[in-house]
Amino acid sequence: MSFKDSEDIALANPEELFEIGLDSYYGRGEGIDYVKAAKYFRLSADGGYPDGQYYLGKCYEEGHGFERDPELAVIYFRLAADGGESYAQVDLGVAYLRGEVVERDYAKAAKYFQMAAAQGHPEGQYYLATLYENGEGVEKDLEKAKEYYRLAAQLGVTKGRPR
Repeated sequence: MSFKDSEDIALANPEELFEIGLDSYYGRGEGIDYVKAAKYFRLSADGGYPDGQYYLGKCYEEGHGFERDPELAVIYFRLAADGGESYAQVDLGVAYLRGEVVERDYAKAAKYFQMAAAQGHPEGQYYLATLYENGEGVEKDLEKAKEYYRLAAQLGVTKGRPR
């Protein structure tokens, strides 16, 4: 889908705008164009679409189409995470776990990992298992840790990102 003018864009739904952004981000069709991708992700995000919010956050995190801005990335991850986007929930949980861009907060990390794990996201399950194992942000529970490690492993995740 292409838009001839800004009126066409204004009539598009956020999911369509996201898909155009995704095509540009991954180079499907005309090749990789991060500036174009970021433009369409912003339009999608402004329309309240969680996937658009997440990818806009990724653009800010990685410096694709914009100057790198980790703080702004976290804002968009939070919007997307609260809108149900499981990858954003994991990325936001990792941000709280590491404490580099936001203040380290194991309870908030656990909250976002639980949201992702409830949707079957294997990284969310893995990280939640580590928190249960260590009693960080949740009450220590080795049985729950074992169960979440098992679920994550069934989906191919046996370790997380370095802290």
